[in-house]
Amino acid sequence: MPRIITLSVVAVLAMFTFVQPLFAQPMVPPDFQAILDDFDLTQAEIMQLGANLGGRMEELRDKFENRFREPPTLQNYREKVGSAIDEVGPAITDIVRGELRDFLTADQYQKLETRVLQAHTAMLRSLEKEENAESPEAMFANMPVGMMQIAIGPPGFLEFTEDQKQRLFQLQRSTILDLAGAGLELEQQYPDRNPGNSPEMMQAFITKFRPILLRFKREYEKILTDKQLAKIEELMNDLPDYLWSILPENRGKERPWRPGATSWKPGDGAPEENPNREARPERPNEGRRFPGSE
Repeated sequence: MPRIITLSVVAVLAMFTFVQPLFAQPMVPPDFQAILDDFDLTQAEIMQLGANLGGRMEELRDKFENRFREPPTLQNYREKVGSAIDEVGPAITDIVRGELRDFLTADQYQKLETRVLQAHTAMLRSLEKEENAESPEAMFANMPVGMMQIAIGPPGFLEFTEDQKQRLFQLQRSTILDLAGAGLELEQQYPDRNPGNSPEMMQAFITKFRPILLRFKREYEKILTDKQLAKIEELMNDLPDYLWSILPENRGKERPWRPGATSWKPGDGAPEENPNREARPERPNEGRRFPGSE
């Protein structure tokens, strides 16, 4: 099986990815404690959730890998990889959603959907920025969050229609196939080179993969309604600090101050007196006094 599409089941903090490219380079991880606090989970609970998912995925992993004992080629990868996606993809999604819904509360599950959507959207927008056009990190960071999004499906609060779900699946399917084909071309072009140690290979990787991911972003946005796009924009304006800080363009930066949910905003009227503030001591009313008076 090509290195680009090796299937694995990996617990990534509070989220999960199911296709891990072995091209992936180290990236600064999110603040683990911030994620635990965000989801009100303990490290032990996260490990247990990962173990539950790992156990459920073993059979599917073997089934998937058996299909690739004869690795796909540039001549047959669309048929081989496509049939594997059709057979195994929906099963993976069913397992992931089922385990997550059983383990998390309804509020935690909705928050997970929100955070995955925010992370995926943020990474795609980061890749789109001209300053990141040559950034390997911006490229590689898109892979796991994209697979997280595929694994759990579109968030329920966006209320996708059946037609939208089908269009999204076909878009995801064609994107995976395009990425697999690009990976096979790179392996054929650099059969004996370690991509992590070759600037030339890294540049070739970015040149091939970036247009595919940006095309996915454009086509995905065409599937969404104006209401759904507005909802996503609302969520992106409330990106948590631990996701903001891992974006390549924000590395080493201090996040500008933003008003919190309870902060005063123009139009809110005069803020009320702080109830926790110590009250001024009252003066006794002694009437008007004049100089020289007793």
